[in-house]
Amino acid sequence: MQRIYMDPGHGGSDSGATGHGMAEKDIVLDIGLQMSVYLRENFEGMYRRMSRTSDTFVSLQDRTNDANSWGADVFVSIHANGFDGRARGFETYIHDSNPTWARELQRIMHPRVLEGMQTFDALIPDRGQQLANFHVLRESQANAILTENLFVDNATDADLLQDPAFISAVAAEHAEAVAAFLGLTPISSD
Repeated sequence: MQRIYMDPGHGGSDSGATGHGMAEKDIVLDIGLQMSVYLRENFEGMYRRMSRTSDTFVSLQDRTNDANSWGADVFVSIHANGFDGRARGFETYIHDSNPTWARELQRIMHPRVLEGMQTFDALIPDRGQQLANFHVLRESQANAILTENLFVDNATDADLLQDPAFISAVAAEHAEAVAAFLGLTPISSD
């Protein structure tokens, strides 16, 4: 049984990026919860766990300690960006110390999520598949990836992030990418 750890960033007193009446912590929690449900309803052969399922603060160390002690195979840290109100787009990060397969996870997930987003707005910029020294990537023993799902402080991106259909599609593409990476078996519709 594969173990999938979903980590909606920020939470509680840590709002993350803010803009247009939204907080990153709420957007990413919605994506994470929907991703977990999508996996449960569509695939078998895996366990799911989340760093948080409500608006609570969990330290970075507690997130990675929990995932590592649980024996996670995949660690997906879900975020949204904020910068100067002008930047837009989607990007993913891994750490160069991650297991080799983290690169494969990024190779699968990045284009899949971006293409799903672009069905809503074909002009969403691809900000690339990148390396970063983020705690959750560096300290996770699993194949770890961090996704930055648009910019809450950009008006065009914010319109998408306020669309429930868009959030559901982003969550589904995250789940489908992890399922493809792990080779999960779809639940039979018979």
